[in-house]
Amino acid sequence: MSKITIQKYVSGTLGQCLYVPATLVKMAVVVLPESAIRELKNNGIDIPAMLHALKTGQAYASTMEVIEDGVAKTVSIALEATSSS
Repeated sequence: MSKITIQKYVSGTLGQCLYVPATLVKMAVVVLPESAIRELKNNGIDIPAMLHALKTGQAYASTMEVIEDGVAKTVSIALEATSSS
């Protein structure tokens, strides 16, 4: 099963790592309104591109800068390529 890796860095040091099933991308397309999907894309999370990568077995990666509790952090989201056997 494919998974999405979400990593949060503070000053270049990994602070948190989370793995979620890639099927959440499929659910997001169904559940989220188009305006929310556009807003996520504007902020660095391209749900349609992630869905395309998932369907085609390609990799997807995105990095964004966020401010959380007044602290600048870097968030990385990645979907690894899958090989067909």
